[in-house]
Amino acid sequence: NPHADYPMDIGYGATITEPWVHALCLEVLASRLQPGAAALDIGSGSGYMSAAMASMMGPKSGGRVVAIEHVPALCAQSKESIKQ
Repeated sequence: NPHADYPMDIGYGATITEPWVHALCLEVLASRLQPGAAALDIGSGSGYMSAAMASMMGPKSGGRVVAIEHVPALCAQSKESIKQ
């Protein structure tokens, strides 16, 4: 259920955080996620938050989001999802 407001299993013993937590984090970071900014997402899991931060910086803004994930399969899945 994509509209559920609870952590969802993404495999490999990991979950994606509740949507309201993502929204709160992005709201708190909004003044810093500007064109040309840099952001670090540790434990990036699905890559959703990394993609959202990059989107807030704007396409071709010169900004950069570095996502770190220790589960290789999740890293590969997030890269593929972001490409789409």
